[in-house]
Amino acid sequence: MCSGWVEAVFLGVDSPVRRNGKSHATIVVVAWYIRGMKRRLSASIDEELLAAAEAAVREGQAPSMSALVEEALRLQVEKSRRLAAMGAFIATLDEERGRPADDEVDRVMREWRAESVAAAEPAAPSEPAHPLSDAA
Repeated sequence: MCSGWVEAVFLGVDSPVRRNGKSHATIVVVAWYIRGMKRRLSASIDEELLAAAEAAVREGQAPSMSALVEEALRLQVEKSRRLAAMGAFIATLDEERGRPADDEVDRVMREWRAESVAAAEPAAPSEPAHPLSDAA
């Protein structure tokens, strides 16, 4: 039989501790490594986030705490890579074509905001055609 600590590590959670008046728990994360190998990682997580993660696992939204944390890390890495690629693309455009004038950027931003607001507004309900009208 496993000791209490080993069972907690297996579940991905070490005992909660309080630091600076905040409740934290240490979770052990199994992350992907070269060719599918995994490596253990210990991280301190805010108690509220940990409770939400545990609920997600309990409700079947993730197969395990490790899988949930691994997916969150994967999404963050992908987001960082996309942002870096966009930054490089914008820098290349600025270098090749010059930076757009501030008034042009302001005009485009106003148009995008107007389009976003219009897209977010619910569409007006259309009246159904009368069964005896020519449209029917």
